[in-house]
Amino acid sequence: MIIACVTDHQYADMAGVLLHSIEANGQVPDARVVVFGHDLPETDEERLRGCVEHLTLEVRDIPAAVADRIKELPSNQLFPAASSVRLLLGDLLPDDSGRVLYLDSDTLVNGSLRPLFTMQMRGRIAAAVQDPAHPDMQRLMNRRIGRAEDAVYVNSGVLLIELGRWRHERVGERCLDWMAAHPEAALPDQDALNVVLGGEFALLDRRWNLFTEVPGCIPAERYSAATVVHFSGYAKPTFAECTHPLAGEFIRLRLRTPWKDVPILTRRPHSGLLGLPARLRSRKTLDQPRSLTRAEYRALLARAEPPQSALQKPRADIDGESQNGGVEQEGQDRMGKDDPAQA
Repeated sequence: MIIACVTDHQYADMAGVLLHSIEANGQVPDARVVVFGHDLPETDEERLRGCVEHLTLEVRDIPAAVADRIKELPSNQLFPAASSVRLLLGDLLPDDSGRVLYLDSDTLVNGSLRPLFTMQMRGRIAAAVQDPAHPDMQRLMNRRIGRAEDAVYVNSGVLLIELGRWRHERVGERCLDWMAAHPEAALPDQDALNVVLGGEFALLDRRWNLFTEVPGCIPAERYSAATVVHFSGYAKPTFAECTHPLAGEFIRLRLRTPWKDVPILTRRPHSGLLGLPARLRSRKTLDQPRSLTRAEYRALLARAEPPQSALQKPRADIDGESQNGGVEQEGQDRMGKDDPAQA
């Protein structure tokens, strides 16, 4: 089985925590994990290798031809150029076939990934979780990319891909062509995937990619019961101000990686800046993220709760979904109750 992710320097420490969580919680000791780095410095590559002890890990540079190509595609702060690399897994893993699990670098594994590699795909090219946006927002997301308003729109942060069919159907190439033709796309490669694959997606239970863009609407215990938690949007646990229920768990896992001594970021101005004359304090300087000082970082770590294994917690249902299954049970595009992953 293959697990893949893509990262650049900005998300390297989050990718490191993801790797450690796969080894600690994923229950896939036989997995081969491949990290594709976009302009990663050698220090980041070495730290990534130090995040696992027993997993088979490959850290690869993105080929120059791929880097040049994605550089010309639309991107933004939430969907940087590196995010488009997932579309090209068929080309980047040319000698591999079978199933690949792609995970965004800002996800965290909280339970066994093994059911995803044994469940039936029923002829679908890929599987993903439907975006949990409000129905009105779903309609808007579909309308702006020319789809039927009631079409299912998926999030691309967790993708289960049948690599042979993905490659045969030229999914990556078709997505890149769509992105090049639609530079105005707000969610570039995610929009492209929804347009190109559409009904070819099988829908996974939400616990395989649990997130929300509305702070506070999902209780902490539901995050603890999820298998994959996605720190989507701007509220990343690499910032001290993050209030995500699992931000503390992220910090505790980060302390077990080579980034343990590297302070996280903050958007709070340094106290020294506030004392400068107004003519020397620009709004841009005050808003610029900065690393916590060593003292601030030690204070944050001191407030962290004692470690608690997510696997020892009761895995309560999420939205009534079966905790034994890998796929949704409702709707025409969802896999049914007779799937082996549901047994």
